[in-house]
Amino acid sequence: TGAAFSFLAGGGMMQVRMLSETDAWAAGTSAGKEAIGSFYKTTDGGKSWKKLLKINHGGVKAIDFSPNENYLVTWSPEGNQADALRIWDLKTGERLRAFEGARQGHDMGEWPAFRWSYDDRFFARMGEDCIYCYEASTMKLIKDKSDKRTSVRIQGVRQFFWSPTDAYM
Repeated sequence: TGAAFSFLAGGGMMQVRMLSETDAWAAGTSAGKEAIGSFYKTTDGGKSWKKLLKINHGGVKAIDFSPNENYLVTWSPEGNQADALRIWDLKTGERLRAFEGARQGHDMGEWPAFRWSYDDRFFARMGEDCIYCYEASTMKLIKDKSDKRTSVRIQGVRQFFWSPTDAYM
């Protein structure tokens, strides 16, 4: 049997289900069903699912998993955007850190908001002429050569990618 994560949003509910390889539901077709690693996101049912944990983030419209499925990122357009982008520990359901979501007068922009290293040790997001790179274990910016936590400044940077096999950008 699978496991469900429920995101309560007003009167609606988005559910994320972790499935075994033999799960008949995964093999079927369904409108609103989307594969995300070993999880499926759906908005159509889930009455037979076993709930493992519940993550409360009202109005969630976007979700993303880290490559090794240790972390979940959620974003809600409702309310204050100062902490609308959140990272959760998928083993405990604990909210680890909140970030600013959409800038005032803008939508969320590129999704997923963060890009993760292949091993879940680091995650990063674009800034203005910089890349903010964080350690997943502390949820803090990485340290530079001077042992100061800061963004990586690169004039004119517009995108970046992680190596698929190493923790390099």
